[in-house]
Amino acid sequence: MKTLSITTNGGKRIKFLVATIIAIVFFHSCDIGYLIPFENNLKPNLDIATETGSASINCMCFQGKYYYLGYDLKGSYIINPDSLKLLLNDENLIFQHDRLKKISINKGYIVKSNSTVKDCYISIDIRYERKDETKEIKNPLILSILPSDFITSNGKRILNDTLRVKLFNPMKK
Repeated sequence: MKTLSITTNGGKRIKFLVATIIAIVFFHSCDIGYLIPFENNLKPNLDIATETGSASINCMCFQGKYYYLGYDLKGSYIINPDSLKLLLNDENLIFQHDRLKKISINKGYIVKSNSTVKDCYISIDIRYERKDETKEIKNPLILSILPSDFITSNGKRILNDTLRVKLFNPMKK
């Protein structure tokens, strides 16, 4: 009888322990993203009205070191990935060439020059590396998104002004 009691009570404890460990691992591994506002903009999204719809631009940070630009497009647009112009204010940093053009579009669109897209979300992975490892990264580090023909609507660019965003780790406030 004592053996049966230990087995059933022990089984409950083991189940509880396993469930607790799984819950801790699950919540610990969740990726938390933070929207970073553009300079001179109180909102994290910049909304632009176009002739064919609207576009909302945002910058996100994951795990304090991975940055993404996002374009939420409503309407029909033409994408030119080679026209994207980004600039960092630190001359010691360079974009990782294979990652700079890391552009993804949802809804099954393939990224190529002069692609027509409609009602989709475009994500740009922004990665950089130091030329000289002995030099520190400039603080604050600012990413400039320069006007370009990256996304156009009826032959007109949707972004005519330079956008600047301070790249920082929002988890270290």
